[in-house]
Amino acid sequence: MGFKDANVSLFFKKGDPTLVSNYRPISSMNTDCKMYTNLVNARLAPWAMAKIHEDQKGFVPGRLMKEHTRLASEVAHLSDASNSPGYIVSLDQAKAYDRVDQAWLLKVLCALRVPGELVALIGDITSRSRSRVRINSGYSGWFTLRRGVRQGDPLSCLLFNFSLEPLAMRLWRVVKGISLYGLPPVKVMLYADDINLFLSSKDSVDDVNRCLVGTSYAIGSKFNLGKTDVKPVGPPDFREKCFVDQSMSGSTLPGAYILPPGGPLRVLGVWVDSLDHASHRWAQIDTHIGRIIRQWNAIGASVLNRAALAKALMLSRCHFLLDGNGIPGRFLDRISNKIQRFVRGGFSDMAYRTLETPLAEGGLNCPSLRSRKKACDLKFLSELITGPQMVPWKQWTWKDIKLASFTSASSSTSGLNPFLQKAHVKPSLLQDRVKQAFVTAQQVGLDLACMAPSLAARCKAPAAFHPAIPANAFVMKKMPILRGLGVRHMGDVFSPPATITRHKEGLQVLRMVQEKMSSSAWSPAREHYLFPPDESVLIWPAMNGPLGCVRMFTSSSLLTTAVQVRVATRARARILGRCLRPAAVLASRANRGTCWRLPRCRQFGLILTEVK
Repeated sequence: MGFKDANVSLFFKKGDPTLVSNYRPISSMNTDCKMYTNLVNARLAPWAMAKIHEDQKGFVPGRLMKEHTRLASEVAHLSDASNSPGYIVSLDQAKAYDRVDQAWLLKVLCALRVPGELVALIGDITSRSRSRVRINSGYSGWFTLRRGVRQGDPLSCLLFNFSLEPLAMRLWRVVKGISLYGLPPVKVMLYADDINLFLSSKDSVDDVNRCLVGTSYAIGSKFNLGKTDVKPVGPPDFREKCFVDQSMSGSTLPGAYILPPGGPLRVLGVWVDSLDHASHRWAQIDTHIGRIIRQWNAIGASVLNRAALAKALMLSRCHFLLDGNGIPGRFLDRISNKIQRFVRGGFSDMAYRTLETPLAEGGLNCPSLRSRKKACDLKFLSELITGPQMVPWKQWTWKDIKLASFTSASSSTSGLNPFLQKAHVKPSLLQDRVKQAFVTAQQVGLDLACMAPSLAARCKAPAAFHPAIPANAFVMKKMPILRGLGVRHMGDVFSPPATITRHKEGLQVLRMVQEKMSSSAWSPAREHYLFPPDESVLIWPAMNGPLGCVRMFTSSSLLTTAVQVRVATRARARILGRCLRPAAVLASRANRGTCWRLPRCRQFGLILTEVK
């Protein structure tokens, strides 16, 4: 074998096993060549981050697939909630990697101003490469690859992204996209060969079809029309009409199937707008786990080996769908009980809660699907409020949360931020994945009361419906006067604009707010005690902005009953009531009550930071 030669193995996907198109060709390359292409890929990665559009998430460093799935779920939910008609189109390319035109690829790299030396290296790797197909126990003859990039080559993924970028550019110009409530429009999502289009009622389906056909012919790609699904979103009668007519406002995409109302659309393995949490997929996972358990019960294994098998072969099947769709309650109980009985065995009376504690605390660190589900939900909220907030899926999710947050249970006025303001959240109005995260946060005792917020958090926190001001206070009713005078944040309360001194009633309300805030931890003018870097105290999340206030919750309640959660919540409330007492007293109370245990949270991968 030469340096660039490879053996191609065919792996069956699904469907008719007699059809060659149902097999995936994977190239087993020379190890030295794979090391070389991996180095070239490392040099190309920074250019991919700079040149490839943000809507392409596949294989680009720093971009995650779950950003696409979460955004698609929010677009479908808000479109249905606001009765805004539109379509989500799922496209799939046939033999995408095998159809890449190598000459076209090099021209695209040059047009995007990738350095000539790097383009020359890529051209040398892709040209005059030979392969042979492994058939049963023998090999075919050698043949030269004149088009396509190899599946199994570390460099192929980024090269395919570059070859697809001109098609994405044309789609961004043709598609107007779906935009609601002033949010940035969502037009195109790309992940490798999966393309999702978001079309509003103003988009021309015929123009989109011509763009797909013309550009695909130029770059050598071909769409698998039999796998094209369209999900109408918006008013119920609009979705029903599209399904009955099998058309999109009188137009159609060739071969596309219009899903029925309530029918979920599969986007990158996540079922968008699935009312039953993708129950059919969980049923398959449940059957698969039962088959594994029967096999290993017949073989026999120790407790430690059974715990390792549960993590590697059972829970690994659940992680992706847990984050994307969540899990129905009946499958959570059924699968969790199966795993627990398998790990514990039939001759142990020890509580499983003891077995799943970490090794340092006397347990065996056994897996628990219930605990992993809670950890996934809390991590979802942590990712939402941590990091840059201008990410599209976060902007759409925040709008969804604010539309479901009201001033009171009987009020129709929404738009509050429940993480920074006193608000009544109606979970039934939230997108299903967000609703599950909020319910879990309530179960584990997530507390929005603040212990020691940073100065930036204190100054930038909204003044209206502030958590430190009683909801029924007379001051709350007078807050619109301050907003009209330019007082919108707590920093404005203690450094008010000069115009407020000429407004008698506004000045009176301002002094009343300052009096209410003077004894609170939220006062920007007050010095606060900071906790020592002790593992008994947690910050969630670790930010400097308004969302960076220190929120305390009982981490140990991840593995306790609802009664223990309520007891821990009452104990925490007593501590929060004395939040300005010396740090030593608070730390001793926290340790004595075991309200916060950092190692347990680290076990589940929660983003937690100690106070410094």
